[in-house]
Amino acid sequence: WYVMQDFDKSIEDCARVLDLKPRHFGCLSGLGMCHRARGEGTEGLRWLRAALQVHPCMAGPQRMVLDAIAQDHLSPRVGEVAEALRRGTDVEAESVEDLTCTW
Repeated sequence: WYVMQDFDKSIEDCARVLDLKPRHFGCLSGLGMCHRARGEGTEGLRWLRAALQVHPCMAGPQRMVLDAIAQDHLSPRVGEVAEALRRGTDVEAESVEDLTCTW
């Protein structure tokens, strides 16, 4: 159903599978992808994080979580910082949950 972009049916199927196998990684990540595709970012992140609890090393969900955090939190902040720089005003540092930088 996901490939056909019928996210409601995909979500229903995943819910049935999770009733039988609560740690089914494919359904957990699939729910995250469906909710993100429907514009339900917070719900999508919740399911992607649940998938990473089951399988923390999977690159796909890791990337989706980081992309979502960047889009939801950093993109608006970049605009604010750019505007402050244009005005010549100071910018206060802001921390974002679940986001770290090691460089």
